[in-house]
Amino acid sequence: MSEPGTRPWWAEVEHLRERIERRHGAEQPQRAARRRSLERSATAGKAAGSGPAEGATAARHPAEIATAARHPPRRTVVIRGQAIPTVPARPLVEIQRRRPPARPSERLPGHPDRIAMWAVMLGMLLVAVAALTGHA
Repeated sequence: MSEPGTRPWWAEVEHLRERIERRHGAEQPQRAARRRSLERSATAGKAAGSGPAEGATAARHPAEIATAARHPPRRTVVIRGQAIPTVPARPLVEIQRRRPPARPSERLPGHPDRIAMWAVMLGMLLVAVAALTGHA
């Protein structure tokens, strides 16, 4: 399966493993301190009466717990009474736009056979006028 003399894939990244383990070991005290401060702020919020219920705290994310401790819960406002009477709207009318005037090229349809016929007839007329008016 593998050729003799080849190294396994993990041998190429083995030197990175030590550095990652050292970094995780250094972050452990910071994570524990952050967790303790979040728990303290959550318990302080419960003692003040503005925090979430007891069962909801365990299922929530620590960042949500910290946010809830800083901000009091929102009040729900119920709007009661009569609604403002609405003005009946006029029915919508469809506006038809006028088409722009047709260009000359659109007015005269392109019929190449008719154009050629006119050219031939004009040529014959010019030959006839030249023959009648010429002094020979």
